[in-house]
Amino acid sequence: MAFWAESLILIWIGLLGAGHVFSSSASASETIDWSAWKSLPVFERGRVMPLDTYARRTVKKICGRENPRLAPAEGDSEASKVLFPDGRPRKFSAAELLFSWTVAPELWSDVPFLVGSNETLRKDWLEIPLYAADGRRLKRVSPSQLERGRAAAEKLDELARRQRQAQAENRPFEIDRAEESLANLNDAYSLFRKVAYQPKTELEANEEFVRRLMAVLSVWRRELQPVLAPWLGTASAGELKTQIEATDAALKELTTVMQQGRMTWEPVAGSVDRLCEATGAIAQFFEGLRHKIFEADDENQAQLEQGRAMVNRLATTTSDLARKADRLRRSLYETDASIRVVPRLDRMALLESHDADTAGSPWLGLGVLLDGTETTLASYQPKDKDIQEVRKAFAEVKAVYLEEKSTDRAGRFNEAMRRLVESIRRLGVEVDAERQKIIDEAEVADPQAVEIDDPFLEKTAYPASGAMSDELLYNRADPFLWSWVATLAALVFFALAFGVVRLPCFFLGIFLLAIGQGVTCWGLWLRASITGMVPVTNMYETILFTGAVVGVMALWFGLLPLFRNGLSAAWQATAIPRTSEGAPMSEPILALIGPDRWSATRTVLIAVRGLLVVAILVVFAFGSLSPKGGSILSSLFPLTVTGGLKGISGVVVLWVVGLAILLWTLWFFPRVIPTLGWAVVLVVRDWRQRGMAQPIQKTLDAKAYLVAGAAVAGICYLVAYFTPGTIFQREVGTGMAAVLRNNFWLALHVLTITASYGAGALAWGLGNLSLCYYAFGRYRSVSATASKETRPKETVHSVVKNLPPKACLTLSGYIYRAVQVAVLMLAVGTITGAIWADYAWGRYWGWDPKEVWALVTLLVYLAVLHGRWAGWAGAFGMAVGAVCGATSILIAWYGVNFMLGAGLHSYGFGAGGKGPVLLCVAANWLLVGVAAIRYFFEGKGPSSETSS
Repeated sequence: MAFWAESLILIWIGLLGAGHVFSSSASASETIDWSAWKSLPVFERGRVMPLDTYARRTVKKICGRENPRLAPAEGDSEASKVLFPDGRPRKFSAAELLFSWTVAPELWSDVPFLVGSNETLRKDWLEIPLYAADGRRLKRVSPSQLERGRAAAEKLDELARRQRQAQAENRPFEIDRAEESLANLNDAYSLFRKVAYQPKTELEANEEFVRRLMAVLSVWRRELQPVLAPWLGTASAGELKTQIEATDAALKELTTVMQQGRMTWEPVAGSVDRLCEATGAIAQFFEGLRHKIFEADDENQAQLEQGRAMVNRLATTTSDLARKADRLRRSLYETDASIRVVPRLDRMALLESHDADTAGSPWLGLGVLLDGTETTLASYQPKDKDIQEVRKAFAEVKAVYLEEKSTDRAGRFNEAMRRLVESIRRLGVEVDAERQKIIDEAEVADPQAVEIDDPFLEKTAYPASGAMSDELLYNRADPFLWSWVATLAALVFFALAFGVVRLPCFFLGIFLLAIGQGVTCWGLWLRASITGMVPVTNMYETILFTGAVVGVMALWFGLLPLFRNGLSAAWQATAIPRTSEGAPMSEPILALIGPDRWSATRTVLIAVRGLLVVAILVVFAFGSLSPKGGSILSSLFPLTVTGGLKGISGVVVLWVVGLAILLWTLWFFPRVIPTLGWAVVLVVRDWRQRGMAQPIQKTLDAKAYLVAGAAVAGICYLVAYFTPGTIFQREVGTGMAAVLRNNFWLALHVLTITASYGAGALAWGLGNLSLCYYAFGRYRSVSATASKETRPKETVHSVVKNLPPKACLTLSGYIYRAVQVAVLMLAVGTITGAIWADYAWGRYWGWDPKEVWALVTLLVYLAVLHGRWAGWAGAFGMAVGAVCGATSILIAWYGVNFMLGAGLHSYGFGAGGKGPVLLCVAANWLLVGVAAIRYFFEGKGPSSETSS
């Protein structure tokens, strides 16, 4: 079913906008297939992803767009022949750009692909034209143009000085728009140079290598050389002395080369290899000595403890030196923007270095595989044949790509690329199998010193074939583009439904609104499938989820009149007799099912419900998240836990919550599933018996739900899609705090509290619709007759009152229903949030800003409901209350995270968008003010009094 659902969605996406999803170019590269290259697993930012994702991120930072349209450089250059065979501008995919930059960066020297449109930047600092010969405004800069810009270089030096000065004076660093444009251009250029780094020809420009060499020299000369000198005279120092001398000699060679200002790759690589070998031997010597001295026993305990402390410091420092030397060697071949294609195969990567965003990455860069020496790849020597296959395949695909003209170039390139990806995958799979051997050997050698990080090993394992398919589909389909397109299209058709072709436009709007919410849910499901986490881990995902909640709630409330009778009958049919569920059957329900079939139908449905109870109990109470076990939702019995929850009370609270959820799940879902299945039959039967006219009319009467839902959901999707990535982190699986890596609490608390935001947002949309009626609608004149009863023939007065539009009263009922849902979800979310706080931080409530505003929001909505129930607030009060509640949600959701930036909920912090948000809030309350003025001055009390 999932396959067919995804296929239908993709077909629809293709019909709506194939040009957006499947971009192509009118050039010879149309027949080149990049799918194998895109699917190559790479490691970045703490997770394995398809190269397509990495390429999109990188190219967007460099070119401003994921798939930019680029023009060739002026003149008949070699780059034009290879990159632009027909000499015309064309669109490049991110994957192609990344490959081209990797294999032939020299072709891109004169091609303008860096963003630089500022007038001051181009005319004054780069001294390049602002307009093309045909009058077009030029917006891009080539690397060579930036490299030749002396004024730009001087300005960058000035900016660097000003920034250092601002940091020293502890004040903000301020730059104007032109300077910001230059800084962004330089950042993009630097990233391009890192991506296009060629170790054998660009070593002199490798700033990372120089920085790491300085770190090694600092540790060696300041911390180790003075301490190691006394060891050279000991009896066991023969081999140690050799390794110390080798380390010193290698560092002197590297220092001399740097002082000369010309670094040639081969001698530098040789010196670094010798340095790594020597520092590794020194670290191994002191590690072995540490084991011996800690196992030794001596009568002079004070002297023994002193010796242990000294050896322990030396073992730690020499191990740190060996790690720094290893990172220095890898920086010869890769940068922090290199494509990392296979897991590293050494102890440090597996057991010590878990920093995925530095040169200590647990995966090996493509440059190391292609150019690394035998010493560099010593741990891969058993796989030397596979490495040679990778190098051979890469050389072949590079040669074919650089061919200018060839009739079968595309076919040969596709085949060569397939072999390259297969050879890398084969090596990655074999390396992954070897990793466990290293871990096992380390555990046998010293079980106490080895702490295996299972989650780390799991996320750095080489993925199985096809594991990247969901993320590739997500990248290709761009589902959230179609979320706002379909939802806003639905709003347009709802507007057209007020015209002549009312019904067709109305139901087409419903269809498009349903499509929009379906695509959103599908996109969120894809994100959850990629990360393995409930998709509400950052602001971007929560806004999308909120929009989906609004859209689904609007569809439910708006379409309920169409299905109410059939759903009610199906719900009653699944009730267990002689319980609180088994209410007496009404005549309309019995008419739908038939008295003679009622008993058999109920028996079958209850049996299905019982089977579902057993199945769900097995899955949710005994199923596990991993082969090592662990309950998904709840344990049937209290478990002893350690960590946040303290003592027996914490254990019991957590168990009771989980058990309550399990019991509710066992009641709700086994009843809902057969209800929905049987409702399909009963709804159709109800339509046949009663006709469609009345249900359709009731649905039309409830169109306010659908209009408000489409408008609010569309706003959510637009905000999520078009807000810059510097404000909302759209990238899958990035920036997830450790406290959020718990699907139980994400589903229980975050989904619930975010769903309450959706209900509040729907109420806000309905409230604003009502306020528009109050502010701009046509008030009704209603006459009433009043007389005194003292004298029968006294003068009679006719009082004329102006009442607000009738829609206001109807909308107040809709708002009330949405607020009820918001209060329920907010209450559950706040309570479960307090329990999670105790689980994570050891206290239920700490008056954290997020906690305070969650409570304030709940109290605001409770006040709105109580005011309606007590008669303090009428229809106008409900509309204003909806805006008050939405404002408090905005403060709790955006204000605390993006403006206050305080509290334990630091994982949600962000910055940006303050001006537009405050402007929108001010505009909303201006509407409230306008509506209030008209309502109180025109719609209250007698407007005129006449005698009759």
